Amino acid sequence: MSREVRAGAGILFFIGRFVVSGQKPEFVGAKQKRFAWMIGVVLTVLTLGIILFFTPNFLNFVNDNIEKDCTAPQFAIDLGHTEVWKKHNGCE
Repeated sequence: MSREVRAGAGILFFIGRFVVSGQKPEFVGAKQKRFAWMIGVVLTVLTLGIILFFTPNFLNFVNDNIEKDCTAPQFAIDLGHTEVWKKHNGCE
């Protein structure tokens, strides 16, 4: 398995070198890099904050305050899988 991954990575390496072979390197100063990294960090923190604080019940995977609707859907009833559906959805 690891040999296959290395072979695939080697092929991608050569394809990548071929794609960028005609480009000249653009050197960027440390201040510009620091600014770009800070933009990335700020966007990451904002995105994480939005997900954690504005998404309802994101952190509460099991919450006893939420009432579950343990009524099996019609297709499960038709197939005779009512009990299996309830067990799968944590209704038992």
